[in-house]
Amino acid sequence: MILVSVGDNAHGHPNKKSLEIYEKYFSRSDKGNKVYRTDEKGHLKLILKDGGSWTLTSEK
Repeated sequence: MILVSVGDNAHGHPNKKSLEIYEKYFSRSDKGNKVYRTDEKGHLKLILKDGGSWTLTSEK
């Protein structure tokens, strides 16, 4: 999973090529969601749990 914190900016971020590479090569997600962007999903809350598990919620 990759979290990208991004909003309006003059630099063109996130870089389109970087996002393509993340989508293509990052394979840890078994649910199809590999890249979570704050400009698309809103506020992201990642909770890391004992034992290595985690949950991710979004607000948009």
